[in-house]
Amino acid sequence: MIEMPDDLDDAVALFEEKSATLDDAVKAVEQDQKHGRSGVTAYSKAAMLRRELQDFAERLQARIGDELGKL
Repeated sequence: MIEMPDDLDDAVALFEEKSATLDDAVKAVEQDQKHGRSGVTAYSKAAMLRRELQDFAERLQARIGDELGKL
């Protein structure tokens, strides 16, 4: 699980960083397949990152909703 930073700006920056990591993982799968490899290992990593990022995004969305509710 990706830890949620206390600062909301840091949390958004971390989301963007992890999104870029996921993009790189997906590109690794594509490169493996392009070069005739199965890409199973790269796919497993990408799938794990996607699940972690999805969980983080849901928690971040709830946090943003909470912050907006305080306004």
